[in-house]
Amino acid sequence: MIKKNSRVHIYRNKNLRSYSANAFAVSAMLLVISVIGFGQTPAAALHGEVVDENDARISGAHVHMRSRTGEQRSTTSDEKGVFEFRNLPPGPYLIEARKDGFATLASDKILIERGKTRYLELKLKVAAVSENIVVTASGTAQRADRPDRHRESGRTAGALRRRLGAWPRRPVAR
Repeated sequence: MIKKNSRVHIYRNKNLRSYSANAFAVSAMLLVISVIGFGQTPAAALHGEVVDENDARISGAHVHMRSRTGEQRSTTSDEKGVFEFRNLPPGPYLIEARKDGFATLASDKILIERGKTRYLELKLKVAAVSENIVVTASGTAQRADRPDRHRESGRTAGALRRRLGAWPRRPVAR
């Protein structure tokens, strides 16, 4: 009988050892997963609207953002003027918005915080209208370096004075 009990005791020790090994392995895996999870930086987001001076939404505006670390992203506002940047690493960013017919907007430094979503309204001003007029000459070239020449008749100013008489030097008092 002693031998039977010793076998049962040996069998129980083997089960206890395998159970302990499994529990230790599961605990170690959970610890590794939790450390990896805490090591991840939760990403931030930035969303907003592009509007004009009258708060009308501007669709198709190009929004570009860049950080000091070299991170750069671009997007275009949708038909409602809404834009969004996701999965941003935290830190300071500069934002630039542009659209044809509007002046380009360059923002001050915007701080994106870890794990937070930030809202931003970008107001674009209507650009000033500018025109360029190009004059192209055609026909015969005329000299502009002789101001005493009368251009229409080819006579000099002196000849015209002699013909018309002397011009008065002072205005005539009335």
